[in-house]
Amino acid sequence: MIQKRNEIKFILNNIGVDNFIYFLNTSNGFFYKEYPDRYINSIYFDNLNFDFYKKNIEGVSFRQKIRLRFYGKQELDVIEKPILEFKIKENNVGHKIRKNFDKFKINEIFSKKFDNKFKQFTFNSFGYLKPVLINNYYRKYFVSQNNNVRFTIDQFIKYDYLSPKKNINFSKIINPKVIVEAKFSPEDKEEAETLINKMPLRAVKNSKYVIGINKFLR
Repeated sequence: MIQKRNEIKFILNNIGVDNFIYFLNTSNGFFYKEYPDRYINSIYFDNLNFDFYKKNIEGVSFRQKIRLRFYGKQELDVIEKPILEFKIKENNVGHKIRKNFDKFKINEIFSKKFDNKFKQFTFNSFGYLKPVLINNYYRKYFVSQNNNVRFTIDQFIKYDYLSPKKNINFSKIINPKVIVEAKFSPEDKEEAETLINKMPLRAVKNSKYVIGINKFLR
């Protein structure tokens, strides 16, 4: 069963992470930590025309992303337990299709072996896709007492553009912004908006993939 959810993003500008967590803990939602904090890594794929990127910046209501996600502060050698995610979104409502992917070496992502394996999972539905961007960030998870509304806090966001001609270098591009995301089912929208409106937040359009690509297009 596909579970759809609303996703609204914010940037913490004039409030620190600790202060925002205080707002969560003392709000009517009585938020608490859902999972331990952890590092998240994503390898994003796009076609030669960068259609996934273009649809996002053009404001197309129906858009999608394909990424390989893996967890932990990786040494970026052998990637263990990666998950292939198809993220499909229409306006602010989206869902994910997730598939377990075989472990691989990071230096194999431009090899024919990796490409053939990747095609088995994507069924050539999106044309030729190539890995174009990798990012890494530190995430905190919070959920309301009734489990209806979730917040994630992402910080220390780093990017690198992927190319067969270079090694990955996360020290090159670092995003100092802290991204907060509220997540909830469409049927819980009223409850979520009531909680959000009492917090020092302003919704923004923010895609880590788009931000990362923009930094390398400059």
